[in-house]
Amino acid sequence: MSDERFDQDLRSVLVEAAPREVPADLRRRVAAVSVSDPAPRPAPRLAWLRAAQRTLGAVAAIVVLIVVVTVGFGLGTQPGGGGHPAGLTDGSPSPSAAPSRACVAADLAARITAWQGAAGSRIADVEITNTADDACFVSATVALQLVDQGGRVLIDSKTVDASEPPSVTRTASVPVATATATPAPDLALEPGDTLRTQVAASDYCGPAASPPIGIVLVLPAAGGSVAAVPADGVSSSDAVPPCLGITGGHIAMNGWRR
Repeated sequence: MSDERFDQDLRSVLVEAAPREVPADLRRRVAAVSVSDPAPRPAPRLAWLRAAQRTLGAVAAIVVLIVVVTVGFGLGTQPGGGGHPAGLTDGSPSPSAAPSRACVAADLAARITAWQGAAGSRIADVEITNTADDACFVSATVALQLVDQGGRVLIDSKTVDASEPPSVTRTASVPVATATATPAPDLALEPGDTLRTQVAASDYCGPAASPPIGIVLVLPAAGGSVAAVPADGVSSSDAVPPCLGITGGHIAMNGWRR
């Protein structure tokens, strides 16, 4: 039975078949109630309360996320650092400081890696290595000596022309005897670094020399002397230049190169 049919039957009983003890006023009030317009039911509160709780929870989560990101970024930024987070850089390499001192003889090891002949000259491929624990710089201009096995000086750059420094050029591909003398810059040597050059000697007219033939580099400012001797397997039997009777002996080097 439907709710509407039940209401109609109940009204009939109350209005028509009700006992006489039922007051007439109650009978009239029952008859006045409309079957098609029942009393409205209160809306359930549980559904909208749950929806409101979910909405408030989502808003609270967003607020917490914004606070965490803002605080974290603020802690990770160094004041005065241009806005870079702590521990991060813009990728630029840190500049290294230039060596504060000149190399001395005790800092360097030298050797000759090859001897070769060219147009009446003898050319030695020379390299020096920094064996010290710190960096130093090597002067572009060093005095040079061609020496034999006993250390006897065959040609000395300081005695060729005492008023001029040794002939030093930047050009490594041109034989030293024909290159134009141009001052070269000093070069820094980190520990373990190596510099290379070519040294050419010509027109030796002195007594016979005994091999092995070496090159001595005399460092400026009382830095001492470094002797470069032939490396293992390098022959110097033909390292003494022939006498041409022109210059009275000459020795010079190309500029240092890496």
